Order: sequence, then structure tokens, then C-alpha cells
Amino acid sequence: MGNHSERKKKMKLNLIQEYEEKDNEVSIVIPVFNEKEGLQKILPDLCEVAKKYNSKIVIVDDGSTQNCLEVLKNYPDITILRHEKNKGYGASIKTAVSHIKSPWVLMMDSDGQHNPLDIPEFLKFKGMYDMIVGKRIQQNQETLVNAFGRMVLSLVSSYACGHFVKDFNSGMRLFRRDSFMKFFKLYPDGFSISTTMTVTFFIKGFKVHYIPIKILPRASGTSKVSYLKDGVSTLLLIMKILLNLSPVRLFFLPSIGFIVAGLICILYSKIISSITTVGTLFIIIGFLTLVGSALAQIKKSGMKDFEF
Repeated sequence: MGNHSERKKKMKLNLIQEYEEKDNEVSIVIPVFNEKEGLQKILPDLCEVAKKYNSKIVIVDDGSTQNCLEVLKNYPDITILRHEKNKGYGASIKTAVSHIKSPWVLMMDSDGQHNPLDIPEFLKFKGMYDMIVGKRIQQNQETLVNAFGRMVLSLVSSYACGHFVKDFNSGMRLFRRDSFMKFFKLYPDGFSISTTMTVTFFIKGFKVHYIPIKILPRASGTSKVSYLKDGVSTLLLIMKILLNLSPVRLFFLPSIGFIVAGLICILYSKIISSITTVGTLFIIIGFLTLVGSALAQIKKSGMKDFEF
């Protein structure tokens, strides 16, 4: 009799937990790596917003050497996930999204630069778009190298997406979990995950909307993002995305370059006779590259889901 009552009680508890999980339509995901002061800054407002909008807060401690979890002692409703060692910003996002079941995910940084009070503005557009991205209207001072790297990545991302991207790597965004999971294997473990999400969502035709957000001063320390160091890996990732999702866009410019170079060589063939063969070869390479990439894209367009 006692065992039956205990099983019934356990079954009821499981049903309550399942209901509560479904009731959290939005999960707020925050990767943390040595940002104790940042957490102290954002948690009071964040918890108020989460309570008001019935959202779940998930914090991923990415192997911090600081005792960041000490800050969370007074917040029992927060779900804490932990990496034993530092795996990276992107890895933390992937860990959290894999763990939760909410249909919507809002990710934000833990350094105090994102204002939790902006979250309601994101939620206004939930259901109207597949991803809502916070466009930063106030950038903190950055080095000349980082500014140049940001400009290059912005141009490359805009080309990859097919139009100008207002903010390609903003860390505060709301998105559909199922849309994110379609490209899960493509997402990197580092800071490039934000750019990768932007490019994949645009290329696959998902609806993306931007809203302005103001960037606040960091609670402490300096940014861990280096556009020179992380820029090369980001560029390679964008090429990988295009190769798998839009080969024509990846090879279009090189193809045109070969064709133009070939035409120039032929025009100057009267001066240097041997250059005609080179020009013809360039044109052939250009056309073959275009045709090959077009055929690859036609083949991939028949795939319902993206796979590796």
C-alpha cells in the first residue's frame, strides 16, 4: 500500500515537472566564464523579468576559475549547468540549448553589457520572426585592429547573407530552438557562434528582425573577443557554411574573377601572343566553377534538413 502511494506521488510530481517545463515558453541562456561581477550586476533585474514573463533562466558555468556559482546561492530557481573545463562561449550555448525544452531561447552575455530590462522588447516579436537580434547602437571603445576586423567580417557576412547585415555578431538575441537545432553540428565552440547563427538563418530564409539595444559598460575586466585572433576562424566558418548551404554564392566572385582575368588576357594578346591561351584557360575555369557550384546547389536544394 505504501509503495503504491509512493509511486502515485512520484507520478504526480513528474506530471507537475513536465507541465512546468512546457509552461516555460522562453528560456534565458547565459554563458559564464569568470564574470562574477557581471552576474551580480544583472541577476536582480533578470530574475524580475523572468518571473514576470514566466521564463526559465539557465546559466552555464564554462569552467570558471572564479567562484561564480557563489553568486547564485540566493537564486534557487536558476538552472545551473557546468563544464568541468573551459570549452568556449559557443559550447556553452550549445550545452544549454541541448538541455532545455523551451521552444524559444534568449541568449545574453554575463559581463553586464546587456540590459535584462530589454528582454520584453524581444518578446514582443516572438512568433512574428524566427530570430530577433539586438542591434548595438553604442559600441564601447575598441582597438584599431578590432575595428578593422569587425569591418571585414561585417562585409563578408553581408555578402554571405545576400544583403547588408545590421549587426552580425550581437550576443543578445531571441530565436526558435528548433531552427537552431537544424544547424547544431555546424555551430563552433567559440565566439563565432553568433556570426554563424546570423549567416545560417539568413541563407536558409528564416525571418530575422533587428531591434536597437544600448550596450552598458562592462562590470569588470575587458572583452575576451579578438577580431584578429577569432576573425580567421570565423571567415573559414562562413566559407564552410556557404559551401554546404549556398555553393554558388561562395564561388561566384572567384568565377567572375577568372572570367574577367581571362578577357583581359585576350584583349592584351596582341601585345603578348602567348597570353591568349592563358586567357582562354581562365575563362574556362571561371565557367566550370560557376556551373559546378550551380549543380551542387541544385542538388542540395532537394535536402529538407541540413546534415553533415
